[in-house]
Amino acid sequence: MRRTGTGKGAHVRVLVTGGTGYLGAHTTRALVDAGHDIRLLVRDPALVATVLGPLGVEVDDVVVGDVTDADAVTRAVGGCDAVVHAAAMVGAGRRDEAAMLATNVGGTERVLGAAAAAGLDPIVHVSSFTAIFHTDVDEIGPDAEVAEPKGPYGRSKADAERFARGMQAAGAPVVITYPAGVLGPQAGPRRSSDGPNVFCDALRTGFVAETGGAVWSIVDVRDVAAVHAAALEAGRGPRRYCIGGWHLSVNEVFDLVEQASGRHIRRIGLNPRLMRGLGRLADVVSAALPLDTWLSHEAMVIHTLAPPLDDRTTRAELGIEFRDPLETVRETIRGLLDSGDLTPAQAGAVAVAGDATPGTAS
Repeated sequence: MRRTGTGKGAHVRVLVTGGTGYLGAHTTRALVDAGHDIRLLVRDPALVATVLGPLGVEVDDVVVGDVTDADAVTRAVGGCDAVVHAAAMVGAGRRDEAAMLATNVGGTERVLGAAAAAGLDPIVHVSSFTAIFHTDVDEIGPDAEVAEPKGPYGRSKADAERFARGMQAAGAPVVITYPAGVLGPQAGPRRSSDGPNVFCDALRTGFVAETGGAVWSIVDVRDVAAVHAAALEAGRGPRRYCIGGWHLSVNEVFDLVEQASGRHIRRIGLNPRLMRGLGRLADVVSAALPLDTWLSHEAMVIHTLAPPLDDRTTRAELGIEFRDPLETVRETIRGLLDSGDLTPAQAGAVAVAGDATPGTAS
């Protein structure tokens, strides 16, 4: 189906990359709810039902291929009106660096380049606040300078950001979003990469490391998806939107975990420098061993030094109101329970109130 009408309310055919990932799946759900036709570019078509099915979404228009494959990208772009490029590889270890560069940088160059050549509008690029992360400012806005991260993931997102901004400077209708701290209901087996693991460890052990002065961004994945759906308006040219949601201290975050679960989480104060040192040690170990951990120097720098994101433009231009973070935390814990990562005793009150359907709350 081709574009019908212009501006808000126009129904279009949207190519979504990364649609079988966590954020991409919820974005696909939001786009379907907005009345758009969806085409997915996926490596494994079996994941379409596995990931999107639990969200109540069926997509029949599927192109099998990788974002690093120019031919597959060209086939996927053909006949579409707009694109949401959400495909990305997330990792902490340097063992993943080559693959992250190929996917996050090379894939972005291919998808955005092919979309511009085909005249798609808008071209939504899902970046990350790590691409514009700075520690020497009071808050990070959408026009912040591109960062110079030291970790491989951050570097890959910063390099992709430079390419996307170069296209904006050339006049291409590229819309860049910067999500941070994305949590909420799972999409089948998919969940956010960091926050749920911290919640899981805290609810299993009954304690969490608390670093004074650290600020967490918490934004519901469904609200990020709503931003992508609202930004899908042609004719508005290049734009950028931060998606930070709620900015909370570690204590405030785990107050919410306690409130949602009904369980007490003991706070153990740790020096932020120590946390960053542990992250650096984890980087060294993970370079030599297949260590699966959310702990890295890059993650600890963000965890202990991150200023809040300025998403006032997002709220004002797109009419987005972020939902109560307690609901987001509760749905995050519910996902950990449903996936078997937490026992009912560990999930506490969330297990008692487990009659809600994961991933479908409005």
